Amino acid sequence: MALRSGNRLTPSYATFTVRPDDPNVHARREQALDASGPKQLAKKRADNARSSQELWLSGVYDLGTLPYLKNKYAGSVRANNAGSPNRTTAASTTHNDVHAQHQPRRRAGDIRAGSISPSKRFRFERCVACAGTFEYRLDDTSTVNIYAGLPGPEAYTAVSYVWSSTSDKAVRCASCDYITVFPVHNESKFSDIMHLAGAGDRIWLDALSIDQADPEDQARQIPAMGDIYNNASRVSVLLPACDARAYQLLATLSFIAKQILDRPAHFIFNYEDAVAALAEATDDASRRTGKQAVPADESFYRPAYGARATSELCAEFVTCLQTFDAIVKDFHYWSRAWTFQEWAMASDADVSLETDAVGAQHALVRHCRFTSVKSSIFSAASLIAQYISLEGPYAKAHFGLSRGPIADFFHLVKRLFPLEAQMLAPDEVDTREYLFQSQMPSTGCFQLLGLRATPRGSELASRKARLQTMLNAFATSKRNAKFDADLVACWAGMCGVQYPYVKEDSLLTAVTKVKSALRASEIRLYDFVPEGLECDDRNMMSFFHLTRPHEMCNAEGGAPFEGLPILTGRCDAGEHLAIVLAQDLRKMSTLKVSKRVRQVAGSVSSSALLSDMVGAIDLLLSSTNHQSDDSIISSNFRQPFSLFLRSLPVPLLDLYKAVQITVPVRDPQGEQKCLIAWAMCAKTVPDGSLAIGREPVNGSLVLLKRQSRRVYNLAYLVYTDSMSGSHVINSDEQGNIDLLLNTPKRSDLTVGFKGGDFL
Repeated sequence: MALRSGNRLTPSYATFTVRPDDPNVHARREQALDASGPKQLAKKRADNARSSQELWLSGVYDLGTLPYLKNKYAGSVRANNAGSPNRTTAASTTHNDVHAQHQPRRRAGDIRAGSISPSKRFRFERCVACAGTFEYRLDDTSTVNIYAGLPGPEAYTAVSYVWSSTSDKAVRCASCDYITVFPVHNESKFSDIMHLAGAGDRIWLDALSIDQADPEDQARQIPAMGDIYNNASRVSVLLPACDARAYQLLATLSFIAKQILDRPAHFIFNYEDAVAALAEATDDASRRTGKQAVPADESFYRPAYGARATSELCAEFVTCLQTFDAIVKDFHYWSRAWTFQEWAMASDADVSLETDAVGAQHALVRHCRFTSVKSSIFSAASLIAQYISLEGPYAKAHFGLSRGPIADFFHLVKRLFPLEAQMLAPDEVDTREYLFQSQMPSTGCFQLLGLRATPRGSELASRKARLQTMLNAFATSKRNAKFDADLVACWAGMCGVQYPYVKEDSLLTAVTKVKSALRASEIRLYDFVPEGLECDDRNMMSFFHLTRPHEMCNAEGGAPFEGLPILTGRCDAGEHLAIVLAQDLRKMSTLKVSKRVRQVAGSVSSSALLSDMVGAIDLLLSSTNHQSDDSIISSNFRQPFSLFLRSLPVPLLDLYKAVQITVPVRDPQGEQKCLIAWAMCAKTVPDGSLAIGREPVNGSLVLLKRQSRRVYNLAYLVYTDSMSGSHVINSDEQGNIDLLLNTPKRSDLTVGFKGGDFL
């Protein structure tokens, strides 16, 4: 809703407006169902196909959303798209910059080399001193080339592995006797990595490619790591031996995924198995396809992998995914700060398991690897999700998922196996198109599932989308790192954030640096806690609570908020209460004087001590907008607020109070109304010393404390709606406030409601 104001930054209020139906809905519906519609024309092309490749290229399913198949048939796709607009994901500007910066880096002699005895077992055939790169010979006389510095424009492999406990190893060069010192767990692990990379490959390996003794090289390469991993032709993942269960699950998932992707006819023509396909091969009365007689060749419908029923394969695939999600937090690889971010940025990944082998047995690492693990799993899940969305109750493959929960299932896949180029960021979802597809999913489902098949149009959109992908990945499970600063650098580096990285920084210092750098790059970040009150405890720090998805605490059946609160300015009301009270609101001495804040009209109308639990909850409820209440979708906040406050220790409740703020506003017709907001502060602050202001970073309305001639920012005002959570209130220089109250998307509801009306 748009709130407009006068010259004194006094916002005005507008009631909910019912958005009109799309005037083209009827025409679009007719086109989608018409026999000459795009989908039907694609199915007619599929009728004449004589191979799996021809079927996939028919256009029934866009290969842009099935990256494994897109890569498999890359040559055919390029031929078909000749002369047409490019639909592939273009290389980012940052990647071109990485190539431009690439040059052989001949390092100065390492001062550590004199104190470490060179390994007698290992040596480089050539090294950075004599060749500008590293060359390592495998047991069969073939070699692996390792970049010294940023990768060049040629195809390369990036390696992802858990460092574990490391020590400096010295390796002598056979060509020039130069000694290179780099950190590695042990020589056996290094041999595993080299054999996994494979003979003749050119690889980027962080321990060697980044000069660990040169802070300047670290500062140059760490912000480029997102592009290094994203633009690698593949990422070779070496799981630690303790993650054998993860290796088994990923191997099973990848194998099943490739079987699913080997049977296009079963999804395009909606068949359960080869027998059913042959039985219906001559049936021209198919409800959906309207196809002609299809080829009655059993081999065309029976995949090369075997004749297991599609339902059976898909059910096992879904079960394995859910199992992996349930225990991923227990795996060592997925608990480290850097490795899972490398996994998240990889456009595809091969997976193998670390060994304790000796000699030639290290070759087993490569023989036991599974290729294209990430793209095959994502593609199979994408195909299943599109199939269920398009076919709905008419789907002949049954494996326990319907149109309702399929979106949640696919969100799980995007969280565990993110592919940046194939995913829509929350702010990229077209709301009107989403609502149209939610009512008519058989006509299209890209917006429903958050899928994209075309590249992003701007560098800013790409950076913001990558930031959301990285933060989502980071929040999947608890991360561990040797230095607290690496808990920030791991995702900031993947996003190309340029900031002064110091490994000894505290967590709060590192977060503050990165937030400043992101804002300088035109990415808007919303604060819910003023600078100076932020807690430095990782478990309490508001930043990490605001960079993970929230569930609506008062939703009947659960409903996730779209986007990350720090990027949207909206969070769950219960989470917001918990975040604020996790900070020390009494730390007045650490608050910075707000020099550029502008005072605006508004005042404290009432307050209640949290120790008076009933009074405090009544105040919070009276500050909540209930105009859009719908008991089918949500309940009021009394129960979640009460449960949370009762869980806090009594001494903590004695320290704080809830404050209700009234801001005079006018609607577009000039009628005077009031905007009700709330905040939390220390109970020792008198209500009479409080005022309302507008801070300059985002234009957010804040609660101020006047002391002598100084003004301090105590809290951010929030507007809470019973069906859309708590919103930071932002205004522009003219005082216009823009609050968009969107109900979180529910998987069990296909139509959104607002104020009793359809959106």
